[in-house]
Amino acid sequence: MSSSQVIIGFADDRRVFQPGELLRAECSVDPPPADEIVGLQWSVYWRTEGKGEEDSESIADEVDSASEDDRLDPFSLKPLEVPLPRSPLSYDGVIVKIRWFVSAHVRLRGGEELESEAEFQLGEMAPAQEAHPLDSHD
Repeated sequence: MSSSQVIIGFADDRRVFQPGELLRAECSVDPPPADEIVGLQWSVYWRTEGKGEEDSESIADEVDSASEDDRLDPFSLKPLEVPLPRSPLSYDGVIVKIRWFVSAHVRLRGGEELESEAEFQLGEMAPAQEAHPLDSHD
């Protein structure tokens, strides 16, 4: 088992993006694994968390694979560039939350897979606050 980790970095170290904006990210594997890297799969997705049924949807999946006799360079893996949708926006509600992620799955020649995910925010909405009943003065 490799002690390597997949590290995801966003362009300009940004974590907040606007709808329709181009999300740019890259990943590296540190330290470089003993086995050669033969595949990289990027995903961009959102998921809900909280009460009720959880939901999720992937908006982008990109795969970069090496040929049988080739390998991918752990220092220059293919970066991700994805236009972001208009919705759903990130939401930090009391009952439900909508969270956005970029994930990277790196496949090694020996069959091992390394993965990581990094959260980002789509849009700028203030967190919801729990409503308190008003005092009634009849």
